[in-house]
Amino acid sequence: MALTDTFVGREAELTILYDALRNVFLSRGQSVLVSGEPGIGKTRLASECATAAQQQGFLVLWGRCWEGDGAPAFWPWVQIIRTLVQQCEADTLAAEMGTGAATIAQVVPEVRAQLRR
Repeated sequence: MALTDTFVGREAELTILYDALRNVFLSRGQSVLVSGEPGIGKTRLASECATAAQQQGFLVLWGRCWEGDGAPAFWPWVQIIRTLVQQCEADTLAAEMGTGAATIAQVVPEVRAQLRR
């Protein structure tokens, strides 16, 4: 995966993300936390990596933290799973979630509705 020509100043961080993506492609699970002050380019950095992942055939799902008090429990994960529910057939969703589907459905009711179809 090559660094893009239009993204300047974050080559080291982007290389870390691309290395993590490469590990995922090789079936070695990976997590990366991108953090920092507002406006420093976290979303843009993640977007660059997401584009590279999509070009490699990965399904990319986004969740964002709530900016303020009173954030719903597991809010980024709720967003991610809702998008997954919209994009997957019931059989695929059931296979991906396995025995955890019932637990996940307690937080994201759309899972239960999709699996009933």
